[in-house]
Amino acid sequence: MTDTIHQFLTFENSSPRTSGLVVDRRGRDKRLTEEDVQILRMAANGGQSVCAFGKIALLTEDGIETFQVTGEGKLTAAFCGNSTAAAIAYSGGLPGTVCVKGPSCEPYEVTSRIADGAVHQTWLVPDSPAMNLVWNGCRTILLNCLNDYAIIEGSLPERITPEQARRELFGDQTGAKVAIVQGAQSRPEVEFYNSNGRHGAAPQTGLASIALAARHGGWLADRFSGGMVSFQADGETRCVALPTIFEKSTQRLLFEMSPIRVTLSPVTRILAA
Repeated sequence: MTDTIHQFLTFENSSPRTSGLVVDRRGRDKRLTEEDVQILRMAANGGQSVCAFGKIALLTEDGIETFQVTGEGKLTAAFCGNSTAAAIAYSGGLPGTVCVKGPSCEPYEVTSRIADGAVHQTWLVPDSPAMNLVWNGCRTILLNCLNDYAIIEGSLPERITPEQARRELFGDQTGAKVAIVQGAQSRPEVEFYNSNGRHGAAPQTGLASIALAARHGGWLADRFSGGMVSFQADGETRCVALPTIFEKSTQRLLFEMSPIRVTLSPVTRILAA
């Protein structure tokens, strides 16, 4: 594999959030061979000590493609605001609007700037309805605006793990994710789960999904009326604001995302050769 590959680590407020790879395939066939996939899967899982890991951003002539290494070691398409920020930081900033392709057939668009050492992103995302249902006695909302997300209220039923819940609700959709909302009515606390385990913080696509679902009203809007999410990270309770959403048109929404700091280091020549 002769692509330029960098390991990235992202931070919010000096706390590590996500690790993975930025792979520069501009000027090359963006399709990955099975050998490429094997190399990337191995290298992307090198940062398992941070909150989220196994993320991959391919930088191509058409924009950015984002992936996640699953718990079974497979590579699946998954939107990720942190890996997108890493690709932007690697490029020194991408002018204009960039298309980001993930699991859905329609990409979203990102405009960005780098200021004060952080990547600032605005996402233009297709609007999507929220589906309300009761799953195993828990109020649940399903969305497919970014990643497929299940937002579940309350503790999971006994003997059901977050991964089992994800599989029950989404089947074999390896890029699907789960957010579990607990805590007091006035201060909800959320745990986020990927197919490779608990995120350990608050992913940008998860925050965007909660903000979008709350925009449609109902119980989630009541829980997050203050616009803040609490979560556990680094052994502490932390809070973060939900992204602000603007209606760009009847079918497009504008998300103002929080800034992300990125560090990059070249992957060893053995992996890149």
